[in-house]
Amino acid sequence: AAAVIAVFLVAEEMYRRPTAIMAALFLALSPLFLLQSSMYLPYMFSFLLNVLFFLFFLKALRRQGRLYPALAGVFFGLGFYARPFTALAFALPMAVYAYYLVRKGRLPLQTVMPLVAGAAPFIILTFLYNYAFTGSPLRFPFYVWEPRDTLGFGTKRLGPGMPDWNYTVPVALESTALQLGQLALWVSGGPLLVL
Repeated sequence: AAAVIAVFLVAEEMYRRPTAIMAALFLALSPLFLLQSSMYLPYMFSFLLNVLFFLFFLKALRRQGRLYPALAGVFFGLGFYARPFTALAFALPMAVYAYYLVRKGRLPLQTVMPLVAGAAPFIILTFLYNYAFTGSPLRFPFYVWEPRDTLGFGTKRLGPGMPDWNYTVPVALESTALQLGQLALWVSGGPLLVL
């Protein structure tokens, strides 16, 4: 429910209330969202943190003060602690945009600093956690659990005791085509919304 409300608030910040209602409804009725939010996995919590980061990032760009950038930083930091690569991938376009605005003189550096200050404690906590469990601040525990569960091509394994499989470009293309073919069903409900 919190993710639906957060999506509503982002859409309302970007557009108007009717668009926000539609965005929230589409998310709430999405089979993928319903399935993921019913499981004890970090995906929806990470999604919520990233959407809240985006909401407060937008507010920081449009309003004066330090509160919104600090909140954006806190939610980015929490997202980084929960799922570091997801948070980085989500925030990278916004970081590039903020850098562009700062360079053009359209975003004061004083707006960016509270964001960094809000994120820093959680990023430091992530590195301390990594160090405590793996002996290195930059080595994440899931790499210790299964070193072959990584990004990129090559021999992969999803977990200890599971079979190896070779992830190649043809496999990636086939998988992408399959997922794109099912996108309408899993994201917007496709035929399920007609029922």
